[in-house]
Amino acid sequence: MDLIILLIAGIFLFNYVHEWGHFIAARLTGVRVGTFFLGFGPRIGERTGRDGAKYRFGIIPGASVQFAPKAFGSAPPLRRIMVAAAGPLANFALTFLLFAAAYVLYPTTPAPAVIEVVDEQGPAAASGLQSGDRIVAVDGVNTGHWQDVGRALLDRVGDSGVLRIAVSRSGESMDHAIPIQRWQSGRARIDVFDGLGIRRAALPALEEADSSRGVPASVAAALADTVRMGMSSAAAGFKMVFGSMSVLNFGGGLQATQLGVEAGNLTLGDYLLILGLFSMCFGIINSLPGPIVDGLDVIRGAVEWIAQKPLSETAGKVLLVAGTIVAFGPIPICIVHELIRLT
Repeated sequence: MDLIILLIAGIFLFNYVHEWGHFIAARLTGVRVGTFFLGFGPRIGERTGRDGAKYRFGIIPGASVQFAPKAFGSAPPLRRIMVAAAGPLANFALTFLLFAAAYVLYPTTPAPAVIEVVDEQGPAAASGLQSGDRIVAVDGVNTGHWQDVGRALLDRVGDSGVLRIAVSRSGESMDHAIPIQRWQSGRARIDVFDGLGIRRAALPALEEADSSRGVPASVAAALADTVRMGMSSAAAGFKMVFGSMSVLNFGGGLQATQLGVEAGNLTLGDYLLILGLFSMCFGIINSLPGPIVDGLDVIRGAVEWIAQKPLSETAGKVLLVAGTIVAFGPIPICIVHELIRLT
C-alpha cells in the first residue's frame, strides 16, 4: 500500500518536474509561453509575468505548459528539439538527483555476495552451489556484492543458453553452469534469486555508512546507475517486444534488484531509489515518438533540421502514423506474447 501511495504522489512530482523542464527550456530558447498551468480544475489564482506568460493555479495537482499561438510550431527546429527534449531530460535528471540523495544521505556498506541458504530442489543446488559460497563472477563479470550479482543476472533474463556462476569456496575457485531455461522455468514473473534457489545473507541497515565511499564517489555511482538503468530498461523493452521477457518483469522488482533494494524492509533511502526508478520510467514513456508525448516533436524537429525545410502536410501525417506505430504498436504485440504464455 505504501508503494502505491508513493507512486501516486510521485506521478504528480514527475509531472511538475517534466513541465518545468519544458518551461525553463522555452524561456532559455525564446519560445514564448502562453500559460503555465500549476494545477487544474477550479482556479485559485493567476498572475502574469514580465514576459507576458500567465501562471494559473488550480486545486487539482498537475502541471502543463501551453505555448503562445504558433510560438512552438514556428520556432527553429533546434529550439523545438531542445524544448521538447527538456521534459524527459528533467525526469532523468531527477532520477540522478534522487539516486545521489540516497547514496549520500543514506550510505550503506554493500553486502558481499555470500549465499546463506541453497534450496535443495533449485537449479543452484543441482549445479553444485552450496551455502557459504561467495559469488565472485557471473558470465565472466566480476561480482563483489549482491547488487553486482543482481545486475549481471538481470542482463540474462529472457535469454537462452547457460548461466555461468563462479564462486569462491574455502579459498578455492569453482565454476558452475545453470541452464537458463531451468532458472526461469517458464515463469512470467521472475525473481532472479529465488529462481536460482538461493537466499542472500541479510543486507546491513542502510544507515550503516560506508566510510570507503565519500560524496564524490556516491554522486559518481548515482550517475553510473542512472545510465545503467536507462540502458537496462531499453534492453528489457526489446526483449518484451520479441517475446523473450514478460511485461511483468519490466521495472519494479527486477530493477530494484540492481540497486540492492529489499522489498520487505524498505527504508527512506530505498524509497528515494524507487522514486528514482519511477521518474526514469516517466521520462522513458515521454521519450516515445507517439502523439501527446514529446518524442514525436523531437524527431520532427530533427528531420526538419536535417532537411533544412519544414515537413509537408503529407510528410507530417506519415511521421505521425509511423511514430504512433513505433510508440504503441508493441503494446498489442506484448499482449499476444502474454496470451501465448497463458496457453
